[in-house]
Amino acid sequence: MTQTTAVHWVGAGLASGPGIISLAEAGVALTVWDQTPDRAEMLREELSPNATMDICTLDLAKSVSVAEFMAKVEPNDVIVSMLPAALHMQMAEIALEASAHLVTSSYISPEMAGLHALAENAGVAFVNEVGLDPGIDHLFAYLLVDAAESAGVMGQGNAIEFVSYCGGVPAVKTDFTYKFAWTPYGVLTALKNEARFIEGANRKTVEKAWEDVSSMDIFGETFEVYANRDSLPYVGEYGFGGEENLVKFVRGTLRLAGWK
Repeated sequence: MTQTTAVHWVGAGLASGPGIISLAEAGVALTVWDQTPDRAEMLREELSPNATMDICTLDLAKSVSVAEFMAKVEPNDVIVSMLPAALHMQMAEIALEASAHLVTSSYISPEMAGLHALAENAGVAFVNEVGLDPGIDHLFAYLLVDAAESAGVMGQGNAIEFVSYCGGVPAVKTDFTYKFAWTPYGVLTALKNEARFIEGANRKTVEKAWEDVSSMDIFGETFEVYANRDSLPYVGEYGFGGEENLVKFVRGTLRLAGWK
């Protein structure tokens, strides 16, 4: 008899709702963990009658609570960590001890990358950058590069510009011109991150992302865009490492006009 793989979704904040609901509706053996059950209970109210999920309390600052969590995680279960990025390493250590897989939507930190061999030896997968940005934007980048290669425009010395902007915008414009899908504090502090990209065939560094916001017209609508974090490692990752005439390469954020 094959054991059913369970999913332990940790964190029921603003960005978690769609994923939790989708898994519950698909009949996955799902447990939602949060410091308080309130937000998870609100999500349960949105489920259809046949969809189910368990709700448990997890406080990573309390060893007793962590022990209760680990007692429920079986080998080959999947832990989805939607906690702040600073807590992913603690979840990774738990996953290693439990022989469970780990999924996060955050950028791969050097510390997380350093666990690659340990995860491989343990036979578990640590999958990061599974969100919108980073995540879905990666998928579309690979599709775009594949199309360019099929069209024979890569590796020919052509002047190439790669621009990838994405972000959540509200269906109805608000005073803040943004629909919060994660902690407002995190959204705002991200604007203070250093950004690195290629512009005019040269590497450029902006000390704070919000200092380099520009406008872009897309299908007749004006948006504001800015570079997000460090785009440079993705030059090679996306397949542009051999391009001698890379004029522009930027991964960035898209906002409604008026954001800045």
